[in-house]
Amino acid sequence: MKYFLQEIAEDGQKLNKNGKVRRDFEAVLKSMGFVEVAIPQAPSVNLGAYRNIRDNFEFFREGDVLIVQLPLTTSAAILRRLFKSLSRRGVRTFLVVRDLDIILEGNKSYWKHCEGVIVQNEKTAMELIKQKVDVDKIIPLDLTDYLIPDSISGSCGEYGLKEPVIISGKLTREEAGYIYRLPDNCRFRLYGQKYEGQIDDHILAGGSYDPDDLPFMLKGSFGLVWDGPTPMTCLGIAGEKMKISDPYQLSLYLASGLPVIVWSESAIADFVIQKGCGFTVSSLVEIGYRIKSMSEKTYKNMRRNAEDIGIPLRDGCYIRVAMNKILK
Repeated sequence: MKYFLQEIAEDGQKLNKNGKVRRDFEAVLKSMGFVEVAIPQAPSVNLGAYRNIRDNFEFFREGDVLIVQLPLTTSAAILRRLFKSLSRRGVRTFLVVRDLDIILEGNKSYWKHCEGVIVQNEKTAMELIKQKVDVDKIIPLDLTDYLIPDSISGSCGEYGLKEPVIISGKLTREEAGYIYRLPDNCRFRLYGQKYEGQIDDHILAGGSYDPDDLPFMLKGSFGLVWDGPTPMTCLGIAGEKMKISDPYQLSLYLASGLPVIVWSESAIADFVIQKGCGFTVSSLVEIGYRIKSMSEKTYKNMRRNAEDIGIPLRDGCYIRVAMNKILK
């Protein structure tokens, strides 16, 4: 049998850290015949909590497959003990790493008792290899799927070279300081909540929408994938994560058929260049000049390439490929 893990809060509600990314993954698993196994969250380490969780796996048999998306709110110590117990019984446990802090902090004990680790891409995989994780255990997704069930065409929103550059996601000063220092040689349209700055002819409000509806509300030229406090480069921990991750925004934009602008040192820079689905910059100041000098023909080619890449993303293709590697 094939299962995936779901945490349940005290009020009976499902816990969905990472939101749509996690829900999309579960939706694809269900379509492939995986069955949900619910456990009560247990953030504190105690024997009673472990036994309570362990009881949910009494019916597991040798050869069964369990998919676990990390992070969870349940104590890491309890999870490690659970994975060890399942491994001894011949259950094949696979971890899907959503939070890169788990990898960057070198939490090696997570990988010891699992059969495989599913990560975002080859560069994320290299971080695990540096930690002496067996290369045969690591399964890169390459791209993160973004399901858009109601999409019937290559593009979901309204796109054009003359439109503003789209920024979607974190908008507060604390989480995305660069937004409050955007260059004035280009217009930007913001999608999300809690923007603390001024809305004017330079920075426009796009609104806040449910992730399933957002692709159909986008209106712009390119989708920007950037992070950190400054528009000059991606600094600090945000920059370190960009060097090994496939950001959520990338999946949103490409699944929506929107070409992208990404940091030249990011893990996704080579992909964007090779696939011709956008362009890279080392600083946001470059964007205005690049767009101003771009021809309509070049833009249409980038948009067409983005649409082609988006088709498998909208259907969960990359998740299915990874699962088929596990199940073969």
